[in-house]
Amino acid sequence: MAEFMVFLAKASLCMLLFYGLYYLIMRTGTHFRQNRFYLLTAILFSLLIPLSAFNIASGGNSETITQVLQTVQIFPDQQVVNAMPYLFSDILFYVYLAGLLFFLLRFVLQLARILDIRVNATPGEIRGTKVMFCEQRIAPFSFFSSIYLSHSEKDNNDIERVLLHESVHIRQWHSIDVMLTELVCIIFWFNPAIWMIRSALKETHEYLADSGVKELTSDTAGYFQLLIASVIGAQPGLVNNFNKSLTLKRMKMMTKTPSGRFSRMRVLLVIPLLVVLVFSLSLRTGHAIPVITPHAVNESIAAGNNDTLQPQYPGGHEAMVKYMIENVKYPADAKKKGIQGKVYVSFTIQKNGKVTNVKVSEPVNALLDAEAVRVVSSMPDWIPGTVNGKSADMQVILPVQFKLQDK
Repeated sequence: MAEFMVFLAKASLCMLLFYGLYYLIMRTGTHFRQNRFYLLTAILFSLLIPLSAFNIASGGNSETITQVLQTVQIFPDQQVVNAMPYLFSDILFYVYLAGLLFFLLRFVLQLARILDIRVNATPGEIRGTKVMFCEQRIAPFSFFSSIYLSHSEKDNNDIERVLLHESVHIRQWHSIDVMLTELVCIIFWFNPAIWMIRSALKETHEYLADSGVKELTSDTAGYFQLLIASVIGAQPGLVNNFNKSLTLKRMKMMTKTPSGRFSRMRVLLVIPLLVVLVFSLSLRTGHAIPVITPHAVNESIAAGNNDTLQPQYPGGHEAMVKYMIENVKYPADAKKKGIQGKVYVSFTIQKNGKVTNVKVSEPVNALLDAEAVRVVSSMPDWIPGTVNGKSADMQVILPVQFKLQDK
């Protein structure tokens, strides 16, 4: 889970930077095909860059990665009080999951609506172009290889321009772009950058379709009137629809002087951004994490680099404390003799999460040592730690404080 959340964060940052570059230098240009290509590759690179890895060795010998946990205090006849079953990261994940399910359901309902329209539509033809006629009043739209119109549009004098517009969407496979961005939006629903990329891509689709119509007709004024008139009518999501709230933007873009050849070269600015992202988000250093001995426990907690995720007890630290308190029994003889002390239990979390090689780093008392080792050895499987995105064996030190309440 932790690895996935890190991936989401890195990919979201990439999307934000890619969109920022688009907004600053490409948004106002008329190279619509180039803009479409850029936005699609921005999504692709945002997903791939966090998954890539470049290892750079830093020299020196590798040492064991060690995690030192917070001390667990054990008292005679102790009971668990206010042991939290979930960490903040768990709550955050469930919030993310709830959002993902919401947008997934929304996506499915939109698909269902399109399917319902298609099932109830009647195939037909207008001036050699195959269309699907619908009983309900909808704005003209296309979805993959089909154009959908209301029956009332059949005798529209401007229907030819509508069909030209929607035919461009079909020929250029804009529906594939729409489906791709919708799926990515479901996964990254919390990230405003992907929604802005989605909006920019839909705008670009409309600019491309308008350009296609402009090449085939000289009546720009008549087409403008059609754009304004098409504001009436409902349409489902996930489609390339003739009716867009960006009508004024489209009209302005159609009358704009085409961007020069130099402006096309602006896209080359993405190259340094790409290099920076690859090396900053995907770089794996070879620095080893030093072994933390029990003597250093009170001074610091072992810290790894950004590419190392420490192993985690299922449910988090609070769940582990609860497990220890419930299972450790203060030895009766030690209690009777007034023996107490801090036992440093060292163990290894293997790649598969198994707890192995349990031992005491510094013996305190045979009774206390044995009890701490017994309970730690019986722990359930952990969530293994990772180095450079791969599961790795890691050493963990758990200080267990046996303390008599009257001492």
